[in-house]
Amino acid sequence: MPKLYKYVIAPVLLVGLVLAVGWWKAGWFTSTPLEKVALGDCVQITGTGSELAPESVDCASMEATFKVVAKGESISCGEYDSEFSEFGKGASSEKLCLGLNTLQGDCFRVGLTAFERELKVDCKTNLGRNSVIRITKVAANSTDPSFCSETDSVRVLADRNSVFCYRPNE
Repeated sequence: MPKLYKYVIAPVLLVGLVLAVGWWKAGWFTSTPLEKVALGDCVQITGTGSELAPESVDCASMEATFKVVAKGESISCGEYDSEFSEFGKGASSEKLCLGLNTLQGDCFRVGLTAFERELKVDCKTNLGRNSVIRITKVAANSTDPSFCSETDSVRVLADRNSVFCYRPNE
């Protein structure tokens, strides 16, 4: 019996433990999509209707429309942030505050509801459309509107200590 334990059972238990830890770190045991995203993550919203879910993506990708700017149970989202909560059985009691993931050169379609898929759009294929704006500058660690040129519109996000400048995508 000691040889069976030493050469068969112990290695199987060790492999099982390593797999379980790996799955846990990868988020496989997390019960909801909201719990899989972290503060500062860039996300896209997937699903439809009542099945919307945040999914972490690379911040430089076209899918990275939002950035998680706050996460918790008793938080208030800023004036320009979208609130995301889960509902139903097994839903997380936390909520997310999602701000636009604005990078210089990005284009956004304005006038849509917060979680519409085509919020961040390709600038070249949407050139000249009145409903599309281009981000011309982004300043982190500043709330000074003079950062933007006189021909740009400005959005100051005081709660995030940042400013972004934009104009029509012409």
